[in-house]
Amino acid sequence: MEKMRPMLVDAQVDSTAKIATQTTGEFHVARAGKVTRIKAEPSVLRTEQLSDDELLRLAARGSPP
Repeated sequence: MEKMRPMLVDAQVDSTAKIATQTTGEFHVARAGKVTRIKAEPSVLRTEQLSDDELLRLAARGSPP
């Protein structure tokens, strides 16, 4: 939170308590002295992290015909 404090210094309200308690998918946008809460829904596409080796193997295989 201390690293974010300079970004929030111009906000008209102290939003650090809100940010500290936000849940997964919640974000706060600080703009023009106002802090707005945004709730993002999960994507319909499931993603997964690939290792470098797996990524290179898939890239070498090329795209399907």
